[in-house]
Amino acid sequence: MLLALDCDGVMTDIMELRSRVLLIKYKICIEPRLCNRQHLIGQGILPETAYEEFCQTVYHDPKYGHLLRLAGGAAFHVARLQSMGHAIKIATRRSNTGLVIVRSLFDRYNLSIPMQSVPRGQSKAEAIAGAYAYVDDDRRELDMLLDDGVLPTQTRLYLWRHNYNQAASLVGLTGEVRSFAEYAQLVTSWQRE
Repeated sequence: MLLALDCDGVMTDIMELRSRVLLIKYKICIEPRLCNRQHLIGQGILPETAYEEFCQTVYHDPKYGHLLRLAGGAAFHVARLQSMGHAIKIATRRSNTGLVIVRSLFDRYNLSIPMQSVPRGQSKAEAIAGAYAYVDDDRRELDMLLDDGVLPTQTRLYLWRHNYNQAASLVGLTGEVRSFAEYAQLVTSWQRE
């Protein structure tokens, strides 16, 4: 079974990296769950131009790339799913240096996972074609797939629920997932269907 996942916020703990970069580069101490656009700009912590520069640093600067970590349980459960015969694929907005940073992280854990870069503003439909399910932590990305009308009806869409996206609706989605242990159980249940 082909399983598609988003990279940042699902496979990686991107909010932890954002928090660390804010502290190291900007001397701003903020807990990871608050390191999002809405909070940082809305609370006047960073102006919009500084926020865009901050994002470039987080996703593309090799100086900080080594600080990126896998999400809890990702290495174990992804390797386990692959050993059970499932194919895992990553659909990501990262490109160039950003992909190299993530590939290096995966290599540290001996994870062999193909990644497909999708330009901003484009749907990830082509990147996840043939997947039984796709999981993303960004409701806007899932909405793009729903609005496209090209996603196969059998592809199940799940929101990876975090404390920073609690308000996101599940309308139109198959459901939500909160951890890799829960995701692995879900995949196992699909095999029984």
